[in-house]
Amino acid sequence: MNILGISAGFHDCGVTLLQDGEIAFAGHSERYSKQKHDEHINTDIVLDAVQRGIPEVIAYYEKPWLKKLRQLRAGQYDQALDFSDITVKQYLTKHLPVRFSGHTRFRTFNHHLSHAAGGFQTSPFSRATVVVIDAIGEFDTISIWAADYINGQARYQKLWSQGCPHSIGLFYSAMTQRLGLRPLDEEYIMMGMSAY
Repeated sequence: MNILGISAGFHDCGVTLLQDGEIAFAGHSERYSKQKHDEHINTDIVLDAVQRGIPEVIAYYEKPWLKKLRQLRAGQYDQALDFSDITVKQYLTKHLPVRFSGHTRFRTFNHHLSHAAGGFQTSPFSRATVVVIDAIGEFDTISIWAADYINGQARYQKLWSQGCPHSIGLFYSAMTQRLGLRPLDEEYIMMGMSAY
């Protein structure tokens, strides 16, 4: 089975094609567009991925409707809420440069679960406790997961989470901006300065 995984729309767009559980292609839009932290789905990255196989499933790293609900609750909309891309199928149909058949399925995954899977499934461990500390996902800002494999399939159980607005990651970005650096980009400079 071919699965096209996409993370896009915020920062650092990435695309991966899995063929029967093995990585056949992986890339970041910034390598194609030459724009640091490019959030947009680049046409060439998708074309390179689908040359290796047409996906039966397109997997997206977050649940767009939950994210929009959080943004609405937080008052982050200055204008009318745009419902034209509230589902992942709407969003990807609007932004993907390639049209797939009507048989292609769309799946969404919890943002923090995507982080946990990225850490656990690329590690050498068969069991782990995974801690995700992020600016914000749909609503979670910190989460702890139990992860293991059952019959070769990764399995996750959320043990604990901290919700918005309490966020170490957002505080870190705010301090980065306060120092005159670019948030979501130059946090590494602030981290380096902390040693002094």
